[in-house]
Formats: sequence, C-alpha cells, structure tokens
Amino acid sequence: MKKAITTAFVGVFFSLTPFVLTGCFGAPSLADAQQAPEEEKTNVQSSYEAEINKPEVETQRIGAEKYGYINIPASWAEHYDPNSSPDAIQYTNGAGAVITLNLLENAIDPKTTIANLVQFHEENGAIEVTTAETTLAGDSVQQLYSFYSEAGIYLVTWIWNGSDGVTHYVCAEGTAMDMMNAVAMIEETYSYKK
Repeated sequence: MKKAITTAFVGVFFSLTPFVLTGCFGAPSLADAQQAPEEEKTNVQSSYEAEINKPEVETQRIGAEKYGYINIPASWAEHYDPNSSPDAIQYTNGAGAVITLNLLENAIDPKTTIANLVQFHEENGAIEVTTAETTLAGDSVQQLYSFYSEAGIYLVTWIWNGSDGVTHYVCAEGTAMDMMNAVAMIEETYSYKK
C-alpha cells in the first residue's frame, strides 16, 4: 500500500512540477498544464511509467549500524562532498544524483531542524520548498522537498529521531528522473538493520 501511495505521489509530483514551477515565473501555470494538449500529458506519463517499470536492477546495500541502510543500484559509487560532514555516507550515480546518510548530533528536534533547513534553502535560491510528515522504518519523519531551478536540482530530505535513539538525516539530490528512483529506493528499503 505504501509503495502504491509513494509511486502515485512521485508520479503526480514530477508530472506537474515543471508546470507548477514555471508558473512561479510567469510562464505556463497549473491551469495551463491542465489545458495542455493530450500529447504532452501522455509524453510525461509515458516517461514516468517507463522509469518505474524498468527491469530489476542489481543492487548493493549501503549504510552503517548507526546510520541505517538502503539499497541502491550496484553501479553507484562512493562519493565525497568536501562541503558535507566528513562522517556522512554518500553515494552517486556519477551523473549528478547523490544519496547521503548522516547523523545529526546537535539537532534540537526534527521539526525545528526542518524549519531551519527551509529557511536555509529559501535564502539560497530554492523554490517550491515544501515540508511533510511521513514514516520511514516505522518512525515518524519530517520531510523537506526543495527545487533549485537554476541548477535543475531537486532535494528531498528526511530527518527524524529514530527508535534507535539517534537523529537521522537522509538526503537525495538530483534531477526529476533521478529523484523518482531515489525517493522510492529510500522509502522502500531504508531500515536500521542490514
């Protein structure tokens, strides 16, 4: 059930996002998107369906005991961002998509941390910054979606106090197509155990 909801949400979110985001800049609005020729709607839906219906991909399980674990494609490699925490676990597909697993040692609480991130992203050029509350590995999670239009990069961040007593941080960044896969990988495979 959760997979179906996530898949439906991701499909709707990424199908409409180009129209919603460009509406902010005086380009076509959501109303324009709803009146778009059926061919345009079909192309967006077809490309989304092709992406989620790909044949099974060989995966690897990444993470560590305190951080938790997720499955990612076996072709992804370790990544190091000098601007990130030196303790973060990061992997990339080599084409700009990055997944980060980390811990927040001095986090006040997840809601405050997400509120601070919203302000940070907005001050640094992100648009369409949205928060939500969801679950991951059975725990209540604060989630942040943001989009940097100049770079064409989406970020989805999950922050929560885990049942293991640790404040977890998971982030995925990449293009719209990268994010469809990354969000599904994280939400479907994250767990505290390998």
